[in-house]
Amino acid sequence: MCATSHVTLMKFSYSDLTPNEPSVIIKIISDDKDRQKQILSVWSDDSHWVINGAGEVQISYMADMENPDGVNPYGKMPFVYINESSYSVDPLTDDDLLRMSIAIPVILTDIVFATRFQCWSLIYTIGYNGDVAANPNSVLPMEFGPDGQRPEIGQIKPEVDTDKVIKMVQTLVALLLSTKNLSVNTVQANLDSGNVASGISKMIDSAESVEDKTDQQQYFEKAENDLWHLLSGYMIPVWRQQQRLKPELNKEFSGQFEVSIYFQDPKVMISEQEQIDISKARLDAGFSTLNMELQEIYPQMKQEQIEDLIEEIETNKAAKQDAVAEQIDGALPNNKPPMFQ
Repeated sequence: MCATSHVTLMKFSYSDLTPNEPSVIIKIISDDKDRQKQILSVWSDDSHWVINGAGEVQISYMADMENPDGVNPYGKMPFVYINESSYSVDPLTDDDLLRMSIAIPVILTDIVFATRFQCWSLIYTIGYNGDVAANPNSVLPMEFGPDGQRPEIGQIKPEVDTDKVIKMVQTLVALLLSTKNLSVNTVQANLDSGNVASGISKMIDSAESVEDKTDQQQYFEKAENDLWHLLSGYMIPVWRQQQRLKPELNKEFSGQFEVSIYFQDPKVMISEQEQIDISKARLDAGFSTLNMELQEIYPQMKQEQIEDLIEEIETNKAAKQDAVAEQIDGALPNNKPPMFQ
């Protein structure tokens, strides 16, 4: 896993100890078939050069930057690079998706092609050398052979097991999704009592992707921390010295500056009805409050909106209780029996 911006970057590592960390990053500013017209910005912790595709330093660009000596003013490469690989700075890309995107259409095309020939049968004859009429209502007179051999006309109907081929396609997609820590429930073409997934199995499949997201958060948390320290300790001081910041942004970070990074905890996706059932069970058991459960059901609402909703729910509940009480009072006899008078 690697994350880069929308610009094209090339990365190189010259370290035997940390081959997964870039020593040089090249940003392609302008690309062209002619190497002389290519413009590349080469960064390392110590230097910054602008060259063309042939490796020649572009003097005009360096002069415009007022940096003829090619010094990196930040003292650190102005990039944050995320790499899950431990053996290479630029690992091989996963080509499973590309190959599967070609294989599945080819298989489906073969099915359609084979199904087309299922509409016509192959006709054969035994002991008959004449022409076979193709009309469905034709009458074809046939004679026995000289040795009393009975003539025969038969047909061979080609058959293609499309169900097994479709099942193979589903299996390939399911295997591909499983390798990406994704649920395979979405590729079920026919849902019946035999293959319908229960709620528990759905949560287990979703939990796999949640676990993968949790692992990825550790990489992005480190990258976010590195980015802020790069800005506060290296880049913004240089920008302030060069007076390249707006007045409202021209501020210095405090000496005790610390980065506080928070990622929302990934949760197993459940339907709204399942969440309502869970909340109702908690309330009935006395393990939670209405305020807490409404926050789970409506996470997009603010606390003030939750409180207004609770008040409205209580008002509606009281109105229903009053209506039921009035119905009960109206059903009772108005006059007491004689013995109670």
